[in-house]
Amino acid sequence: MSDEEVWSFAAKEGFVIVSKDSDFHQMSLVRGFPLKVVFLKVGNCPTDLIVSVIRKHERDFKEFDADKSASLLIVEL
Repeated sequence: MSDEEVWSFAAKEGFVIVSKDSDFHQMSLVRGFPLKVVFLKVGNCPTDLIVSVIRKHERDFKEFDADKSASLLIVEL
C-alpha cells in the first residue's frame, strides 16, 4: 500500500500508525490531528530491538492514545 492508502485506512478505522518511516512523521506534522502517529526513530535495527523499544515505552503509548489532543509521539532508542 502507498503511504496515502495507509493514512486513509488508519484514519477511517481509527488506528494509530506506528512506523520507522519518516514520511508518516512528516505527514503528521502537515496534516495533524485526528490521526495519531508514533514515529520510531530507531534507524536500521533488528526486529527484536524494535520490540524491546515498544515494550519499554508501553506506558508512553497508552498515555499518548488517551490524550485526545496529541497527534505525534516520537520514540527513540
